[in-house]
Amino acid sequence: MAKQKFETAMKRLEDIVRELEAGELSLEDSLKKFEEARILLLSHRDIYPDNTFNDEILFYLAKSEEMLGNINAAISRYKELLVKFPNSLYSFDARENARKLTEKVTAEHI
Repeated sequence: MAKQKFETAMKRLEDIVRELEAGELSLEDSLKKFEEARILLLSHRDIYPDNTFNDEILFYLAKSEEMLGNINAAISRYKELLVKFPNSLYSFDARENARKLTEKVTAEHI
């Protein structure tokens, strides 16, 4: 049951990504799509805290936070993924993304 709901949520996320990649949405509509994705991921993570896909959920939560301009939240999500799932397939990208965002935040405050 959880896997089916996860797959439905991921299908919706894939649809959102396709819509965004098509480049036909306005900035406002794009931001709405990222917010929809963020809410979908958060609710799924909260409902299924022991889901085996939570590393993937955390990664895409971080990406959606990043796209929404919530840089500190994105960094926190990436770091959470690295702590909770150090051997995840997403660990390398999460580490790199967190590093780049941290450098960006640091550079903005100098």
